[in-house]
Amino acid sequence: MKIHSGCEVGSSGCYEKNKHLIIGVDEAGRGPLAGPVVACACHITEHIDDVADSKKLTAKKRHQLASEIILKGQVCIGIENSRSIDVSDILKATMAAMKTAANTLCKKLGGKGLVIVDGNRVPDGLVWQSKAIIGADDSQYCVSCASIVAKVIRDHLMDGFDMTFPGYGFSKNKGYGTADHLEAISKLGPCQIHRRSFGPCK
Repeated sequence: MKIHSGCEVGSSGCYEKNKHLIIGVDEAGRGPLAGPVVACACHITEHIDDVADSKKLTAKKRHQLASEIILKGQVCIGIENSRSIDVSDILKATMAAMKTAANTLCKKLGGKGLVIVDGNRVPDGLVWQSKAIIGADDSQYCVSCASIVAKVIRDHLMDGFDMTFPGYGFSKNKGYGTADHLEAISKLGPCQIHRRSFGPCK
């Protein structure tokens, strides 16, 4: 699966332009000390069993569901790397990733609809009407799907970084500030994908 910021990852055409369209948007990677923040926008009308907030699922289940979501739905991705996070801040970078994902999918689908974002705010400049819902990753089906895909894609990227920057345990900690990760930063210093604006990486 080749991933580019703002690209369409997969689609099944499961929508009708004359019907009300809903896109769910969620992110993965706001809290880690290293790696990108990844946002996913998802439009899906087919039911998939066991879809839930990605944090409630095992890695194996997330991978299984993500493949099915990408096959049956319309999915677009936005990615902001660690340098972008440092230049602006994590909130602005997250909003930028969400905007990229959402607007790319809005334009792909055409027509008009509603973007539902997990959290308490929506990005500025969205093409469609939008609504923020706290806990939407657990209560809104399309947002749950987006949360799963965002998490799986970010984990995949961190697995790759583990090979590029050995010694930090990225395939295990996914960039989060675990004890082992903090010890590695202390011994090796921060690497290229560490967020220098985050305390332990300064």
